[in-house]
Amino acid sequence: MAQGERVKEIRKNCGLTLEKFGARLGIGKTAVSKIEHEQCALTDQVSKAICREFNVNEKWLRDGIGEPFRETGDGIELLLKNMQVNADDQFYRLMLEIGRTYQQLSDNSKQVLQEFVNSCIKNVQEHSPKEPAQVVPFRLISYYYKNASAGTGKLIIDNVPEDDIEIPDIPEYRNVSYAIGVNGDSMEPTYQDGDILLVEATQEIRIGEIGIFQVDGEAYVKQLGDTELISLNQEYDNIPLDESSRTMGRVIGKLNAE
Repeated sequence: MAQGERVKEIRKNCGLTLEKFGARLGIGKTAVSKIEHEQCALTDQVSKAICREFNVNEKWLRDGIGEPFRETGDGIELLLKNMQVNADDQFYRLMLEIGRTYQQLSDNSKQVLQEFVNSCIKNVQEHSPKEPAQVVPFRLISYYYKNASAGTGKLIIDNVPEDDIEIPDIPEYRNVSYAIGVNGDSMEPTYQDGDILLVEATQEIRIGEIGIFQVDGEAYVKQLGDTELISLNQEYDNIPLDESSRTMGRVIGKLNAE
């Protein structure tokens, strides 16, 4: 392996671009490229800078003799330098000493130490403060108990809600005007007896949408068809629309689906 190729191998092992590698040595990326391609000689100054900055074995760099990196600290110096930890920092000196001490341990002692460190990391992760749960604001809407039939019909009490309930104040529920309970099973499996429907108060509803309808004084939760109200449960007949029919709202969803 030529000298320039050895320089390139050091740079690649350090995961550095030509520009970043050169910046650590005080030269430009063009100069680094020329060295790697044997277009200019590796000077003593640059050679010493490479060995100093990247913990490289000078005999290997110049002549290809020995291992690429010096054994001192088991490469911890190189790691710390690439992390851009200042050599004057206490952390740098501590980590360097730990690396050198670790290198002197027996294989069994190294394994024990590794297991201990892994245990400490796991303990910290398990007991770290969790991100606080996001608080969702609520708002109050009127609630009519079991007054929309999913069966044979149920008289609705106009303008007299029995209670107020809280719903999440989220964009999906922005148009919800009131809530109403389901009475019956003609809309199963989508809506079941006891579900709390969230309704947008509107008379404009498209065919295929589910809404609250009043026919002959009885209120239903059904799917709107061309000429009839459709029951999703095929055991129930559809309900023909007539002149008395009126739309009381579009079903946005059900509260107990949250």
